[in-house]
Amino acid sequence: MRNPPLDLTLPTPQPIHTTSVLEVKNAVSTETGIPLDKIKLLYAKKPAADSKTLKDLLAGADATEIEFSVMIMGGAATLAAAAEAKAAGQKRPASEAVAETEAPVAQGLSGTPVLETEQFWEDLKGFLQQRIRDEKAAEELLGRFRGAWSASS
Repeated sequence: MRNPPLDLTLPTPQPIHTTSVLEVKNAVSTETGIPLDKIKLLYAKKPAADSKTLKDLLAGADATEIEFSVMIMGGAATLAAAAEAKAAGQKRPASEAVAETEAPVAQGLSGTPVLETEQFWEDLKGFLQQRIRDEKAAEELLGRFRGAWSASS
């Protein structure tokens, strides 16, 4: 099922030199209630890296506005479904409720003990596969990372 079209404008002008794509994604997530990890911003029909600033994307263009396309990844609730659930008085998942009130505080393991969990290595593997888009290369790189970590600890 497709989400309805989004037409969002940030409420105040954003400084082009310091505003990152991640900050824009946060604003979209806040405005729509869609989890941050389910949002991808596209500029000129290409994914925009979270670490880029708006200035980096414009790179020489003499523009005062920038327009992104928003891609919602599978598994995100549609805006209509969220509105219907809210109207029906149904409780929303705790993860969404936390996003509305305040930023969640990291809980559980932190620091180097995290590197000893299988979940960390699975997450890293997923990240590498997403970025490299080559499962074999991602597996090889994960093996190198894990081997280097084992050798140093």
